[in-house]
Formats: sequence, C-alpha cells, structure tokens
Amino acid sequence: MPSTASAADGAGDRTLFAAALGFIGMAMFAGTLPATRLAVVAFEPAFITAGRAVLAGVLAAAVLLATRNPMPPRSDWPSIAILSLCLLIGFPLFTGLAMLYVPANHGAVVLAILPLATACAAALVGGERPGPVFWLLSIVGGALVLAFSLSESGWILVAGDALLLAAAASAALGYALSGRLSRRMPGWAVVSWALVFSLPFSIAATVLLAPPVLPNDLAAWAGFAYLGVFSIFLGFFFWNAAMGIGGIAKIGQLQLLQPFLTMMFATLVAEEALEARLFGDATVVVLIVAAAQRLKVRGPATLARLTAGAPPSTP
Repeated sequence: MPSTASAADGAGDRTLFAAALGFIGMAMFAGTLPATRLAVVAFEPAFITAGRAVLAGVLAAAVLLATRNPMPPRSDWPSIAILSLCLLIGFPLFTGLAMLYVPANHGAVVLAILPLATACAAALVGGERPGPVFWLLSIVGGALVLAFSLSESGWILVAGDALLLAAAASAALGYALSGRLSRRMPGWAVVSWALVFSLPFSIAATVLLAPPVLPNDLAAWAGFAYLGVFSIFLGFFFWNAAMGIGGIAKIGQLQLLQPFLTMMFATLVAEEALEARLFGDATVVVLIVAAAQRLKVRGPATLARLTAGAPPSTP
C-alpha cells in the first residue's frame, strides 16, 4: 500500500503547511487590538479605518503591478465587494470604536467567539460541512477562552462588547468569502484586489476624515502603520493561503489562540496587565486546536462527489 501511505503523508504535510501559514497570519492579526489601542489615542476610529486601507491599498497595487496578476472575473466581484465591506470597513471600524471603551485584553475576550463564527460562516457561504466532533471542539474551545477572560470582569458584558460582536460577525463572513475565493486564486491576490477595488473610496474617505493637524505621537503612528501593513495586508497573505489549502473552518480554529497572543502583545505594547494563569489555559486551548486540525471537514468537492454517489477520494 505505498500509494496510500504516500497520499496520507502528502495530506499530512498539506495540513501542517496550512496550519503554519494560518498561525503566522493569526499572529499578525493578534496585534490588531493593541495597535488599534495605540492609534485611537491620537486618531478617530473612522480615519484609522480609511487611512490604513489607503496604506494597504497602495502596497497591494504595487504587488499586483509587479506580479502582473490578472483581474478577477466579474463573477467574483460581488464576493470581493462584500469581503471588502466586512474586512476593510466593518471589522476595523467596530474594533476601533470598541477600543474607545474597553482595553485590548477585554477585546480579546469577546473576539474569542470568532473561530466558532468563522466555522458557521464556512458552513453558510463556504460550502464546508464540519462534523459534530468539530463543532463540539469549537464550542468547548471558545467557552474556555471566554471563561478565562471574563472571569476577571465578574462575567459582565460592557457596552463595547456589542461593537466587538459586530466586528466578529464582519470578520467571520469576510474570512469565509476570502477562503472561498482562495480556492481558485492566490490568497494574496484576493486581499490585494479587494484593497485596490476599494482604494478610490478609501482615499476619498481619508481626505474627508483627516484631522486638521496631524499628531506627532510616534506610538499612534506606529499603531496606524501596523494596522495598514500587517493587519489588513500581509496577515491575509498567509491567512487566505492557509484557508485555501486547509479549509475555512479548520484554519479558523487557530484563532482560539489569538486572544492569548493579543493579551501578550497588549502587555508588551499597551502595558496592560497580563493574567498569570494565561499559559496554563493557553496549553489547553492549543490541545483543542490540534485536535480540531486533525479532523476531516467536508468541502464542496467532497459533498458534490457524495451527492453524485461516488466515494470520496483519498486526500
């Protein structure tokens, strides 16, 4: 059975590679809330939302010109428009407003729901069908992260939580659409075209929302730059590629680790207090993520074969 063993080894390598790419992208996303926390000290959330999209859009245009990547077919434009609204406007605007009311550590708590929301979006728009064990692990992992984070606040949700939940919904839908497009075009091209398509609107909004006098706060500018370069540009290079290879729902489970990284970044960058039991809880979450990554999730191709009566092929 050498061919079967080789196929299994190949599938394992692809899973590991996808997880590695996803982890890099997730780590970049983990710095988003602390960077936003720095930026909102000197900038309005609406200006940050538009301005960082301009910065990322210019970088994306340069990459597309250098690689001569072809424009996506018209049939993909609606999906690109929706994911742009979700990831370039909805998520950054909601999180920016939320950071006016709650610290980054608290924001990481509420966004712990994101992996479960991404799995739901993957089922609704991505054509994936996770099994019951996958859903169970997702719910348990999300509950553990929420329990860890909310225990300090007396289990009380504050006003900014509504904004963070809206941000999670926007991100989940945007991730699912990005992952679906990344099955047939490079992940970096998906985010690059989304940024370029929205660039005229981003530039206009940035000009209208720009403060009369630009602040000289270096920390705020550093946070702004991080948001434009890593949070909505380079991070998606890795994240979209991972979803295209490993599946939207499975890669989305890596974000169970994101609150813990966010808390560490918030401690280093925003000087917020770090809970000592973080590492013990993080270890449990890592085990849950590892278990979820080993489960098979039916994608559109597998579902189509099963519907037609054909047995699923060996991955």
